[in-house]
Amino acid sequence: MKFFFILFLFLVFASCTKEIQLKTPKVDSEIVVDGYIEQGQFPVVYLTQSFPFCSTIDSASLFQQIVSEAKVSVSDGEKIEILTLKLDTSFYPPLYYKGNEIIGEVGKQYNLKVEIRGKVITATTSILPIPYLNSLAFHLEEGMDTLGYLLTDFSDNPNEKNFYRIYTKIKNKEKKFLTTYYNTFDDQYFNGQTFHFVLYHTYSYISTTHFAQKYYKLGDTIDVKFCSIDKASFDFWNTYQGKVLNITSFASSPNKIKSNINGGLGIWAGYGASYYQIIAK
Repeated sequence: MKFFFILFLFLVFASCTKEIQLKTPKVDSEIVVDGYIEQGQFPVVYLTQSFPFCSTIDSASLFQQIVSEAKVSVSDGEKIEILTLKLDTSFYPPLYYKGNEIIGEVGKQYNLKVEIRGKVITATTSILPIPYLNSLAFHLEEGMDTLGYLLTDFSDNPNEKNFYRIYTKIKNKEKKFLTTYYNTFDDQYFNGQTFHFVLYHTYSYISTTHFAQKYYKLGDTIDVKFCSIDKASFDFWNTYQGKVLNITSFASSPNKIKSNINGGLGIWAGYGASYYQIIAK
C-alpha cells in the first residue's frame, strides 16, 4: 500500500504566492501517523512530524521530520506486539515500523499505541468484510488512441452502511499501490444497488505531466485493490481527498481533515481488500 505522504498536508501550507506580513501564533510540531493493517498482512506505521505554517522546506528538513525513536505497538485484544523499525530507501519516509507476529483478520479490532518523548498517542481501527468487484474493463478515452480508464461495478450490501477506498498499480512502472483520482466514497447514493464507476489513474499535483498520468495506457498491466474501511477511516480519507482535489486553495479551505489519532495527526486504518489484475487492451 502506498504511504500517501500525509506530511504533504502540512507541506502545502509552506507554499506562499507572495510575501505577506502575518502574525501567526507559534504552533508546536505534532506527530503525524500513517498506519494500516490489512487482512493477511502485518501492521505498518509511518511516523513523521508536522511542519509549522509557512516553514522553509528542503531535503534536509524533510529528513529531520522523520520519527525513528518511537516505541510503536499494536494489540488485537489477545496479544500485544512491538513493531520493528525497517528501512526502504525507495520511498519517503524511508524508515517505518512493521510487525511480524500480529496478522490482520476480518472482523477484528486493532489498537495502535505510539510512545515518544513522554507522550502517548493512540488509535483504534477494525478490518471490515472484504468487498468484491463484479466486473473490470479498460476503455479508451474518447478522442484518444492509447490513453484510457477502467470501468467497473460492484453490488453494495443493503443491510449495512459501507465505506470504500480503491487503488491501482501499473506493473513494472509503480512499486506501490496508488489511490485513483477519486478514491474514497460511501454508499449514500447507491445503498443496496449495483454501482458502476470509472477509475482514472492517479496523477502528480506537482508534475507538469499530470494530464497523461490521469490515464492508463494500452498495454499496461494494472493491479486493482478494492477496500472496505470503517467510518473513522472514511472520514479521514474523504476530508483528505477533498483537500487534494482542491489543492489550489488548500490553505484557505475551511474544512478540517478528520483524524482518528488521539494525541497526534493522521490515520490508523484497517482494510478488508480484494485484488484484481487487468491488461489494458
